[in-house]
Amino acid sequence: MPQFPGLFKALSAGLLLLALLAAAAAAQPAPDSGRAADTTGILPLLAELDPVDTVPVPPAPFSKWIVPEVEILLSNGLIASYNIFIAQHDWARISGSSVRRNLISSWIWDYDQFYINQFLHPYQGGLYYSAARSYGHGYYMSTAFTAMGSLQWEYLMETEAPSYNDFITTTLGGAMVGEISYRLANSVLDNNASGLERFSRELLASAINPVLGFNRVLNGNAWSGPRRLRSPKPEKESIVRLSTGTTLAYGSDAETEDHNPLRVPKANTEMLVIYGDPYAATKPFDYFLLNMGLNVIRDPVATFSARAQLYKWNLFRSGRGRGLLMVGQNFDYLNNGVYKLGTSSIGVGYSHRFEGASGYYHTFHAQAAGIAVGGVSTEFFREHSRDYNLGPGLFGTTRITVGKGFSWRAALVSDRYWLRTRSGAKGDEIIGVTMLEAYKHVHKGFGVLVSHSNYDRSARYRDYGTKQELSQETKALVTLTLR
Repeated sequence: MPQFPGLFKALSAGLLLLALLAAAAAAQPAPDSGRAADTTGILPLLAELDPVDTVPVPPAPFSKWIVPEVEILLSNGLIASYNIFIAQHDWARISGSSVRRNLISSWIWDYDQFYINQFLHPYQGGLYYSAARSYGHGYYMSTAFTAMGSLQWEYLMETEAPSYNDFITTTLGGAMVGEISYRLANSVLDNNASGLERFSRELLASAINPVLGFNRVLNGNAWSGPRRLRSPKPEKESIVRLSTGTTLAYGSDAETEDHNPLRVPKANTEMLVIYGDPYAATKPFDYFLLNMGLNVIRDPVATFSARAQLYKWNLFRSGRGRGLLMVGQNFDYLNNGVYKLGTSSIGVGYSHRFEGASGYYHTFHAQAAGIAVGGVSTEFFREHSRDYNLGPGLFGTTRITVGKGFSWRAALVSDRYWLRTRSGAKGDEIIGVTMLEAYKHVHKGFGVLVSHSNYDRSARYRDYGTKQELSQETKALVTLTLR
């Protein structure tokens, strides 16, 4: 993968900006009154995007299977050309002998920088995924195309041996990034629009998912796609919350490399998208949560976390309550100043929602997942440009919410991670993020939110003993929920 930190910073900041523009393009401030169908209990207000899956004309069988593969090869070729002719990386100078060597070599754990392995590889995988998705394939087949694209890269486009972590992160993370960006881009598109509005929507959707935009131009849907019927009420509802604010207080016992106390800058500009209804979902990603945070002091992207529902079993449904079991997929990229953490995981969970009199409600969600591969920063491993451990592990999340309609909400969210190092400083990493927040609606979609978060880490190394860190912060945010 090309190593261009400047482009990474621009790309990561741009992704958040594009997501904000996408929300604004399809949204207006929520009203003061009315009852939202807050199926998640995370937010009290709704932003209604139109998440219709739009492949206006079913592609011909030949196009459906051949064109995505051609586009994957083209993506790999363009990136490889950059690595060879512009970045001039030695490992990019492939040849017939390097391909033959890779085909018979044992797989390894590679030594790329953290943002390359944990952020740019999933983004690259999202390009593969979108090539298949925009030609009518579903989630599982598009994921298979993503795996194929990653294998092509590992075997053909580098002189280094194929990498376990690259393949897993590109495939699983790429499926998450690809499907979410595909649905958000489709939320912006409107085949009924014309003129400047149509052009603006097509341009914004292309920025969110470049492959989808390219294919809409290629097949003519960008300007002459069939009209899409509008229904008075969208089949699915989404929530978009934009927040900005300041850290009121913080404390940390973590230290920098020069042993000075660590001032921990956190992402104080955030966007949360809750897409769909978990109880009405019928297909993978009909329901997902996306949380992005922008940190202007350190790396632009401080957080990029996604939780998606792949499958569900309804357990009960009554007049005031619903419950389900689910299979979920998760992706995390966290750079919060205390540690860097990146994981891709799949697990099973339970959710319920109960509603009481006068608009009161309570929600609960818990999930246990296996981490296929994860990375976490460490000061005890330095190899080439890598300063983090890699390995499999476990992930658990719990979310409890109580509230009353639009008026107020209180939530407790706890995410726990355990990683067993397979490459790096041998040992176990136990990391947690716990957040307690309270929200109060003020006027026409605007509200205030106060939150307190704990970031803890306990690293038990075979050769370096135990290292423990705890950082805390309290934030006050102004929020805007769009409809």
